[in-house]
Amino acid sequence: MATYFTNFSEFAVGTFSDADWSERFYWGACIPKIESDGDLGGQCLYMSQDGGLPYFLSYDGLGSQATLDLLTKVRCFQYNDTKSIRLYARGSGSVATMQAYYVQLDKYYGRIKLFKKLANVYPETQIGLGNFYFNINTWVWVRFNLSGSALKAKAWVDGSSEQPDWAIEVTDSDIGAGGWFGPGFYHRASDFDYFSVGTGGDTAPDPVPACLTAVSLLAPNLYTYSLRTESIITTSIEPMVWPMNF
Repeated sequence: MATYFTNFSEFAVGTFSDADWSERFYWGACIPKIESDGDLGGQCLYMSQDGGLPYFLSYDGLGSQATLDLLTKVRCFQYNDTKSIRLYARGSGSVATMQAYYVQLDKYYGRIKLFKKLANVYPETQIGLGNFYFNINTWVWVRFNLSGSALKAKAWVDGSSEQPDWAIEVTDSDIGAGGWFGPGFYHRASDFDYFSVGTGGDTAPDPVPACLTAVSLLAPNLYTYSLRTESIITTSIEPMVWPMNF
């Protein structure tokens, strides 16, 4: 149906603020920042806080969605980190009534986990678990897919290939309506280097290959793409006209 992706290079360095993004749940518990130490585009989204409160930034440019494929590239910084990397989906409510599904990486125990948070139900319920071992300061990828009651998640280390199998595959229908979605965390700190989404059955787009950012001498507009809206790749090849006086 629609896609969006960003490597955060289009935003100004400093405190993050954009009309298409909103703070959710314990907004104000974190001051998100755009910093100049990203891998793909030279910048990343840094999130950290000391209060130990659930927090995430929702991308609102595609509205409320239920059928989603989310993809992010992210890293954490402490060996005993257990919950600073999260991807939220189908979020809604206030602090008192918040609900959502979220995938969470656990660096300390080497796990990928899936939780649901229902309104007025404490604590969150873990509904999925898989193994995933990775190191601090290492970029990793996380994919979270929701289609009806089918929820799937997996993670892999940057530089390795994404495998077709899912680390977590469960069914749950407690949160079926569309809602907010985006990157988040709990306590500690994380760098998000890339975020993308596909809605309505579309796959979240991978980053634009580096070769597509090069300018062709034969056709300068051969490759174009947009980081701010949908992922768009178009081609325009000028016809070659041969001299006729041979």
